[in-house]
Amino acid sequence: MPPQRIAELLARSRPLICAHRVNTRARLLRVLPYAPHMIELDVNTVGKSLVAMHGVAQPPLRNPIARAIVAEVERLIVGDPHKPVSLRELLEGLEGVALWLDVKKRGVCVRAVEEVYRVCNPSAVALSTAFYPELKTLKREHPEVAAFLGNVSFYPPSPSIALEVDADGISIEYHYLDRDLVEMMHGADLLVAAWTVNDEQDMESVVRLGIDILITDFPDVAREVMERLSRGHSVLESW
Repeated sequence: MPPQRIAELLARSRPLICAHRVNTRARLLRVLPYAPHMIELDVNTVGKSLVAMHGVAQPPLRNPIARAIVAEVERLIVGDPHKPVSLRELLEGLEGVALWLDVKKRGVCVRAVEEVYRVCNPSAVALSTAFYPELKTLKREHPEVAAFLGNVSFYPPSPSIALEVDADGISIEYHYLDRDLVEMMHGADLLVAAWTVNDEQDMESVVRLGIDILITDFPDVAREVMERLSRGHSVLESW
């Protein structure tokens, strides 16, 4: 079973819409009016300081015009990745917001959660990381946090990897999802979060699979898709 606060959110809405990579104040102000259920912050370090920064470069492109276009799209959607904001600064004023921390640096999972609690009072906290063994320590010290295997980009053969580290679920690239996988994870009381789902048809497809959390750059579009599905209409019907 997921921790109580996440379970309460899921009881009101499933899947939860999580705004992806909210690493700047400008990005935060853009997504809040769309009322996503959760806000995702990437947690990294610069020196000894915790910052909101993805830290992964764009795929190399030989054409300079293509590089410039990709960089500008990235800046418009998620903010300037070259000017990391301190985690504390970004958290200030986020009272009552459900947060998803995607931890990109080894050894800072517990520290990131405790920084959140020092700065604000979130309605719920989830955390994902590719450093899976750290989740066991996180759950021991903060059982109220929903812990996810992060950066899953393959079809896991069983839920055993998540259960071994006391995780509450997996955060998986949506291309690897199918109904069997979702049902297998749910059969083990594990949650399924899908990332990063930006196309309307893809959103509808993963929602119909029964996922628990939809991570997207466009929470406004996800809201529209969810409302359409709640009325019994398919995305394709509007085309």
